[in-house]
Amino acid sequence: MKKVRLIIALFVSVQLFVCCTNGERTNTSLVQVDSLLRGGFVDSAYNKLGSVLPSQLRSEADSSYYFLLHAQASYRMYKPADPMKWLDFAIRYYLKIGHDAEKLASAYYYKGMLLYENGDVRNGVLNLKNAEFIAAKSTDTELRHKIFESLSVVNDDAGEFRMAISYAKKSLAESEKSGNVNWLAHAYNNLAVLSSKIGRSDRASYYLKMCTSVLRHVPSKDKKIVLNNVGAYLMHTNATLAKRYFCQILQTSPIDEAYGNLATIYMNEGNYVKADSLLRIALRSADMQIRCEAMWTLCHLQQKR
Repeated sequence: MKKVRLIIALFVSVQLFVCCTNGERTNTSLVQVDSLLRGGFVDSAYNKLGSVLPSQLRSEADSSYYFLLHAQASYRMYKPADPMKWLDFAIRYYLKIGHDAEKLASAYYYKGMLLYENGDVRNGVLNLKNAEFIAAKSTDTELRHKIFESLSVVNDDAGEFRMAISYAKKSLAESEKSGNVNWLAHAYNNLAVLSSKIGRSDRASYYLKMCTSVLRHVPSKDKKIVLNNVGAYLMHTNATLAKRYFCQILQTSPIDEAYGNLATIYMNEGNYVKADSLLRIALRSADMQIRCEAMWTLCHLQQKR
């Protein structure tokens, strides 16, 4: 059992600006929310949006900006999705005015991700591709990074690993351009996983080395996923180091994948009692794939006994 996954980084870049639409200054409350989101203060942004009254949205520009920011904050906080008509309103408005391509691309991006994660793969991907096309000439590194990173994950889900690598490399380029070390760690991690999937162990090793070199900059909630991926790759070449990574995850912030991966190492070492105990924890996972892999490994364990 070896479970890895790609990860999408938090998009953190501090930037405060005041936008103008049709010659009018944008609602300053919404500009503050946008700044909070760009700074990574998603909880604060979401709370501030809750204090914006309908009477403060005095134009189509204000309403469109509000709907876009609310969709973004809700998505990043894993809140229930806003009505899709809100994003459709924003998209129609930005298409109409024709000169705010970055907000239009962002609206397509969040619509695409919401549709995709709700199971509408075709329309989700179409909206993500719209976002990519519109953002092609953008200088907004954050916007381009998140579009490329998400398209890499979408292609990985579809088994299109080489296309996924192409987008992951674009994400890496944006990460290098921005100097954001957290983004770099995620890009290296994703490229390592994808390289392994196409049998390029040399490239996977290179990207894992690059990933571990910047790992200290990764937020703790994502670090455990990166460590699990590194451990999963090392399981058959350096089981001692892999075990250390899995134990570190389970001692600090456990994830289901690590239980199954560590169980496999114990099983290969002949420590069937510990392997059995960890696999039974993995069987309680909400992830069906993890449960299936744990069941398969447990059956294999029973045959070894």
